[in-house]
Amino acid sequence: MPHADLAHFFSLNSEWAKRVRSQEPEFFAKSATGQAPKLLWIGCADSRVPESVVTAVRPGEIFVHRNIANQFHLEDNSVQSVLTYAVNALGVEHVVVVGHSECGGAAACFGAANSAHFNPSAQVCTIVPGLEPDAPLNQWLTPLTKLVAALKLSSVPKAEALPLIVEENVRRQVQNLCMAQTIVDAWTDNKKVWVHGWVYDLAKGDNGVPQDLVDWLSPTLQVSTFLSHQRPADIVAVAFQELLPLHLGLSGLSTKVINNRNAHILEQIEANSLNKERYALISKVVNGGVALLVYARDAGVARTACDVHTSWTGSGPGYMANKGAVGVRFRVPGEDGSVGEVFTFVCAHLTAHAENISSRIADWHHIVGTLLFPANDGKLTSTLYDTSHLFLHGDLNFRVVLPPEHPLKGATSSVLGQTLSSETSREELKEYDQLLLERRNPASRAFIGLREGEFWRFKCSYKYSIGEVDKYSEKRTPSWTDRILYTTYTDSSDSPNESAIKNLLYTSVPGYTTSDHKPVVSLLLLPAPSSNPSPDPPTLRLPPHYTPAPSRHATLKRYTGRILDRVVGRVWWLLTLLGAGSAVIGLFNFVVGLGAWGWWARSGYNFTRGENGAV
Repeated sequence: MPHADLAHFFSLNSEWAKRVRSQEPEFFAKSATGQAPKLLWIGCADSRVPESVVTAVRPGEIFVHRNIANQFHLEDNSVQSVLTYAVNALGVEHVVVVGHSECGGAAACFGAANSAHFNPSAQVCTIVPGLEPDAPLNQWLTPLTKLVAALKLSSVPKAEALPLIVEENVRRQVQNLCMAQTIVDAWTDNKKVWVHGWVYDLAKGDNGVPQDLVDWLSPTLQVSTFLSHQRPADIVAVAFQELLPLHLGLSGLSTKVINNRNAHILEQIEANSLNKERYALISKVVNGGVALLVYARDAGVARTACDVHTSWTGSGPGYMANKGAVGVRFRVPGEDGSVGEVFTFVCAHLTAHAENISSRIADWHHIVGTLLFPANDGKLTSTLYDTSHLFLHGDLNFRVVLPPEHPLKGATSSVLGQTLSSETSREELKEYDQLLLERRNPASRAFIGLREGEFWRFKCSYKYSIGEVDKYSEKRTPSWTDRILYTTYTDSSDSPNESAIKNLLYTSVPGYTTSDHKPVVSLLLLPAPSSNPSPDPPTLRLPPHYTPAPSRHATLKRYTGRILDRVVGRVWWLLTLLGAGSAVIGLFNFVVGLGAWGWWARSGYNFTRGENGAV
């Protein structure tokens, strides 16, 4: 018989089992045949953070390792063996370190780091008074205590310091994970394994810390370290299509946001690059919500890059910036003193909705004609194709359109999610991708010369339910709307599907859940620069039938759109203020106020001395 204190657990287990059997009779039989979780959860042993409960998943969906203060010590055989089994035997694709607010381990380390007896050079720190100095708990929490001490929070109140410690602890364990041999080997073998850092807020019941770039930028940089043969990335380009709320973007209020993003991205690049190399911002540009930031390694491209230019254009109604593109261009001279090569990066956001494919193609032609850079004579006559290397990032908004007879037409989100888990199914589904079909069309003049990796190797990047790692919304057919295309001057127009650029990695990042899109990342290895005795940089080789040309009215179109942006954006912003965050309510308030004023005026009342006794 179980102990009296434990009897209710057995009773609850029986009730749960009965409930599951009634809902899914085959569940336990299937569960006994094996497990195939996609996620390894490395969390705290705290009883208030049970992973299956707080994520509302069933047994078999999460592989788990928990310890005091969610640590990942590189010398800990227990967590290392769990990681190895998860990645190599179970095929886990996502490893998540999960911290939580009000962590007792973090609080104890904060107290120990600020005590008079703390010795930062000691092999083992005393964290829990009354225990032997070398007690297991003191040994376990010593690395975290030293991390806390390095944060220099002694003058910060505990209530304010603890959240900072919890977040920094998660970041440190993510860094440790990225150095684990299992992860290194997986990345070297080109396995898709992602490392994430989350924080669970006990008071809110969810992740109380906004997701930042650690969930997608850091793993990308770590992957690049190993896939590029231990060489750090020379150039890092980060693109956003909705940097800030549209009314603020149209109003031109993006400066603070882009500066904050720049500082955050640069910090993450340098924190996660091989040997902590220094990077510098080549340039950044924003138009509406479309933004692009390009960085380069200090010891390489950043030292020599010259002729840096930015450009922008809107392709929305009246050439407004609700849709459009921005670009960054620069030249890198050759090491032999030659003119070198020109790099052009473009971020685009095209018209939405499946039926608007002709509008998306028109957007692209408009961008080619108006996203212009200075030519040799200083005039804005150089198109995005007048370059040695071209990279296009963006929410291009091309959709998967299934014919009426397709078995998945009208399928539920759960069915589509299960189907898309299979790469074979995704490869079949790609045949209905509008962008792929458009690029295959011999008569098309859109995206001429651009190449792309095998996008179907990752799940559709849109449209997800916000807050969900792997659940699609019922409102749209899942699609690969977010894409990265590229080409280089040695690519031949006779081989439109082949490129001298090697695509080392092309995937999405499911762990980012604050948007209905998943970020898409690509790691590209360019061919070594060739000898070029010409005084001009090499340029892309386009088909004879295609000669991109600048629009004669490019400047007029751009600034017409800019003026409309500011007028519409600021009216929208004022209505949002009137509506306490909702432009619709603000418009209602404005109309009601205008009506009240009109009624007052028609009633004959005014505020001049001598009429109706008013002053």
